[in-house]
Amino acid sequence: MKNRFWIALASLALGAFAEAREALAPRAQVEFELGVVRHELRKKSSGPRWSAGITSMAQLSLDARRARLGGGGGAPSGTLPKLSALSVPGAGASAVDWRDRDGRDFVTPVKNQGKCASCWAFSTTAALESYILRRSSVSSQIDLSEQIVVSCSGAGNCVEGGFQDYAAEYLQRIGTADESLAPYQAADAPCTLLGGSWTNETLRAGQWFSVDGSVDGLRSALADHGPVVVWFRVYADFFFYQSGVYEHVAGDWMGNHSVVLVGYDDTQRAFIAKNSWGTRWGDRGYFLISYSAVSSEVELGRWSLAFAPKEPSPVQVRVAQPRPNAIVAPDAAATGSVTFEGDENFRVTALEFTVDGRRLPPVEPAQAWSVALSTESLADGPHTLTVTAADNAGHTRTVSVPFTVGETLVDDFDFRHPGPDTDLEDRRRRFRRRPFTLRP
Repeated sequence: MKNRFWIALASLALGAFAEAREALAPRAQVEFELGVVRHELRKKSSGPRWSAGITSMAQLSLDARRARLGGGGGAPSGTLPKLSALSVPGAGASAVDWRDRDGRDFVTPVKNQGKCASCWAFSTTAALESYILRRSSVSSQIDLSEQIVVSCSGAGNCVEGGFQDYAAEYLQRIGTADESLAPYQAADAPCTLLGGSWTNETLRAGQWFSVDGSVDGLRSALADHGPVVVWFRVYADFFFYQSGVYEHVAGDWMGNHSVVLVGYDDTQRAFIAKNSWGTRWGDRGYFLISYSAVSSEVELGRWSLAFAPKEPSPVQVRVAQPRPNAIVAPDAAATGSVTFEGDENFRVTALEFTVDGRRLPPVEPAQAWSVALSTESLADGPHTLTVTAADNAGHTRTVSVPFTVGETLVDDFDFRHPGPDTDLEDRRRRFRRRPFTLRP
């Protein structure tokens, strides 16, 4: 019985090894294809703009290469606004790179989609990660789950590919959670098998826009809204890309693909793109692609989209106590609530309280909140409480309320007619520092 177990295990291992070997192209075929690509690059009258070599993708069989594609694109919805070069500021910048923007990196590390046509899930999730990093004060990297998008969005699958606009709609409406809650499987796992813990931990986009796919439109959206998801047609030479500015020079059309643009460089007349084929392809997983690809057979940006916050912010902050200009007691607490205008799917992810710019102790994010004002340490006189709330789509709202600490007389107490046996100064002392109360 034990021998049968080991024989079966060995058979499975050998089968998996054989399947992996079958996914590789013959070495002679790969070298021949590489020779053709390099020959066509040398024929360019202006000289080659990119270099080709045997990459992790070039080693795969033709079927295995096609399995890494699958970008269905998607026609822009007529009900959604469309960014254009004329309406988006920032188009004048000669270069943008969100990997180093004002000293911060807003682009998450390159991932590998594996043998699954899930580029549409990886590109939209990567754009959402950058959107969240831009909208929050988080300096560390985040890692969101593509498997949730593959399994739960209905936007596509591992065999036929999917549509980036449907994926974006899902990331706006529902969102996705940390990778640890639903690790990537490179397979069409049913959504129900992912477990339900991630549903209370989602991060999402405020909204998504279809972007004008012209060079100026893409540049403008990149400059003002961050990384942009783009669709394009992949030709055989693209699998051999190693460095430089890619332009199609050789090979047949292999399928469609979805990646995320993270910048552009007018000097090189190229966009900077982040792929999802791992770091052993291209320039550590990135590539430059010529502006000319927009109008060539590559059709870069034929379908493209970006994430942006809702305007105005849906976050609403209500401060119940203290009321504006109230007189507070030494042990007073501030209380209030956070709601969301027109959308109940948002949730509070951060609350920050300050008094005159001094931060109060942190409070667990919740829609109903309470925080001690610690007025004992405050000088007599006017002060300002500031409350900032953030949601899981990066929207924020800040509200400020003035209040007073000190020996302030109560306005509605009448000192004009004291009784004959009452000491006026004693009556005054008893009504100093009276704590505020809420009236119904």
